[in-house]
Amino acid sequence: MSDVIRYADFTEENKSNFMAIAEKIIEFSIIARYEGLLAVEEHLEEIAELKLCPKYALFFKKALQLTMDGFDPSDVKIIMENYSYYSSEIPFDSLIFDMILYGALTVQNGDNPRILAEKLVSYVGIVESQPVYERFINKIDGLCSIFEERREAATADN
Repeated sequence: MSDVIRYADFTEENKSNFMAIAEKIIEFSIIARYEGLLAVEEHLEEIAELKLCPKYALFFKKALQLTMDGFDPSDVKIIMENYSYYSSEIPFDSLIFDMILYGALTVQNGDNPRILAEKLVSYVGIVESQPVYERFINKIDGLCSIFEERREAATADN
């Protein structure tokens, strides 16, 4: 059990990285649902704005790029698990890589953002999950409102 890391034990920097990545995955999921998976490609450079550890940013971008390039989910999983295995130096790395991989696959699959939120919040453990889940749901609701307003405006213009 010594190599298991819990959200409660994260450093503040690790919590910040976790939340930034999770919220960006949620954002990409919503973009993919409203505008299509390929629309996410226009936003990949936003990963650099998250100021993540370089290996997290590279991993995140690679996972999304493979999904947008039409790789089969099982191939994406194999490729990214290999990158994870050979790039993980500490248990937190493995957790982040795992979260990014399954987030990217969920975006590719077109899952409902609320399902994605549940998947992401499961990484923090049940005890710490409620405030994190509420934060994710607020993000989802806010972004979906923006996309719905755009859709209504486009419909009104036609």
